[in-house]
Amino acid sequence: MKTRTLHGDFVLLGIEQLKIVLPQSAATTVAHLKDKNSARSHWLSDARAVERCIREHQMGFSALSSNLEILPSIPDHHFVITSFSVAPDVSWCWKEVQLLNDVNFEVVDFPPILKLKNTPMESLTTLEDGSQAYVCDPDKLLKCILQQ
Repeated sequence: MKTRTLHGDFVLLGIEQLKIVLPQSAATTVAHLKDKNSARSHWLSDARAVERCIREHQMGFSALSSNLEILPSIPDHHFVITSFSVAPDVSWCWKEVQLLNDVNFEVVDFPPILKLKNTPMESLTTLEDGSQAYVCDPDKLLKCILQQ
């Protein structure tokens, strides 16, 4: 498999066992979730609700499982939110978010045979703590989520 080095500013998003690395420029908001009741009252529990929120430019909250499925309700342990430049009205709730500034990642690109159709996962990297994270394209990530 082909390896290469990525350099720059990234954001690491964690959901249970799944860790995703995106360019920081893709994350327009990174903040602590201060009011879970507000998130509950604006919860987007499926792809149609997320798509409607994006189309109508309304505020909404959602979260993903480690299988990238939209969760029907807010998990107790998701305290950090991010919004993406491709859909700034949706706040995604995460268990873990880290800003990684001026870093180098050695990544392994997946060969075409291992890439599933419409997967946002482009390559894999090993983080400083030894855990692995998938490098994703934010546009493809949103597209994958909306195809549920």
